[in-house]
Amino acid sequence: MVGYLKAKKFSLVIALLMIFTLLASMWGVYNISIQDGVMFTIDEKGGAVEKAFYYGSGNINPCVSGVGLIHGSLYGYLLFFFFCVYFVLGKLYGLFSSTADFAIQFYKDPWAFYLIARYFSGITACLTVLFLYKAAKLFFNDNGKATICASLLAFNFLFIQFAHIAKPDIPQTFLITVSLYFIIKAYQSNIRKNWLFATLCCSLAICTKMNSIVILLPLLLANIFSYYKEKTLLSVYIKDIFAPQVIVLVLSYLLLTPFIVFDFNTCFGTVIEQLNAGFKNAVAPAYFQRGGFFYLVEVLNESLGTPLFLLSLVGIIVSFLQKNKEGMILSSFPLVYFLIIGNSIYLDPNYILLTFPFLMILSVYSLYMFISYMNKKENQILALGIMVFIIVFPQILSMYSFNKKISGESTYFAAKKWVEGNLSQGSVILMDKLNSPNLAQNLENVTQTILKGSRDVGHLKGNSLTYRLKALPSKTYDIRLMKIDYSGQEDVYIDGIEELTVANLKSAGIQFIILAGLNSLVYKVYDPHYLYNVPKYKETLKKSSVFFREIEEKGTLLKIFNEKEPELFGATVKIFQIR
Repeated sequence: MVGYLKAKKFSLVIALLMIFTLLASMWGVYNISIQDGVMFTIDEKGGAVEKAFYYGSGNINPCVSGVGLIHGSLYGYLLFFFFCVYFVLGKLYGLFSSTADFAIQFYKDPWAFYLIARYFSGITACLTVLFLYKAAKLFFNDNGKATICASLLAFNFLFIQFAHIAKPDIPQTFLITVSLYFIIKAYQSNIRKNWLFATLCCSLAICTKMNSIVILLPLLLANIFSYYKEKTLLSVYIKDIFAPQVIVLVLSYLLLTPFIVFDFNTCFGTVIEQLNAGFKNAVAPAYFQRGGFFYLVEVLNESLGTPLFLLSLVGIIVSFLQKNKEGMILSSFPLVYFLIIGNSIYLDPNYILLTFPFLMILSVYSLYMFISYMNKKENQILALGIMVFIIVFPQILSMYSFNKKISGESTYFAAKKWVEGNLSQGSVILMDKLNSPNLAQNLENVTQTILKGSRDVGHLKGNSLTYRLKALPSKTYDIRLMKIDYSGQEDVYIDGIEELTVANLKSAGIQFIILAGLNSLVYKVYDPHYLYNVPKYKETLKKSSVFFREIEEKGTLLKIFNEKEPELFGATVKIFQIR
């Protein structure tokens, strides 16, 4: 009876943690319109939601739509399914009269579509906390330790921040956590059903985002350790346990990513292209340069907090020193994963989210190892409480500050209102192709594009390189779009301009330029962590930085919007006049 009551008490705590995660993830999401622009300096526009909506044009090949296999197909297919349900319900209730009307609504005001995706992130974040508890309970065989693991994740600021966002990172982390749960369960039980569930979840995670492929290493290690633990014949183990896993892995991946067979050349080409764009040429030297692996350590330290980061590091080391096989299975994932992404050019914090379930368990593992050296139980409880408070309290403060801020007005929406109120009709504006205030699209162009069934429906490409966009019924601006980024690409949608200079902008009739986005090259060229000593990008960086500096020196800064203003959130937006 006592054991039952204790189990019931812990179930209540986990339920409260899940409710907290869901509420924290939903706070502020409903108030943010996508018309405001980029959210939290992380680009949702032109991302997974738009590409999932593109599937409605009839082509569900992720490699053609721009998703690619590295960014996964499963997330886009799930969003597309949710959008189909939304369309059916909307048609039943009279919101949409046809698919064309539905498509126009997406370009007119995509808020509802992004809200669906954000709710999906919040719900999967909530479920991630549950499955981390279940995985930790298997690992420790202790409700208390498992509850602490779940608490560390539920109160992690970075985890909650990304749970607000319409991106695949939180659903990916959820699938990784479920995979971890079944891997531990399969290793402990050696039941084929659990092995197959573990393999299926690993496949789902890989189909969501390709970097999840590292989860196959813990699965393989669990198989190897299980074989030696059971001491069965190798041929029997392969036939009964391992071979069915390989079959499930291959079949489920092909089922969810069929175009790897139907359109191999395109899919394989996008994988190679994205890998080349994401990693430096040489692996070893990167770890001895500024950036690379050392920047990874900085990101981990900032995202987890120093105490938790150090505890997770100790947990990895101790699991190998003590030859704890389950600990080694867990440790293999972050170790190998960090060795890979430590060499990546793009190292945003969301890339480390999928390691959090492993790091939380390993942190609690090392934490209890330290307090076990105390003789008195009262001292152990006190030390445990103090450590958890030190880890969690700063995260809660950051979480509260963040959620309170995003309930306000974004810098992009403030910039949009300023443009509408201060720039005259017919003004010619140069803006970043991805990061820019959203001045509402011309619905006539959108309608024509949709009715044509254009392959570029998601990008609003018409017959001209410039678009007439309506900001308000009484105002029209001539918008010219550009994109210069650190992948070596340079796209300038301005007729007659071959090189971006202030003089050329003036000759092309450009009157204003809007530079926006903390995560764009406008600001990253000054960050030593990015692209340090990468020869193939030096020329592009040099040209781009010269252009942006010239804009700041020769252009007249009319207005700047950034997070320093207490009522605003989001990326910095600068509006210049070209003279």
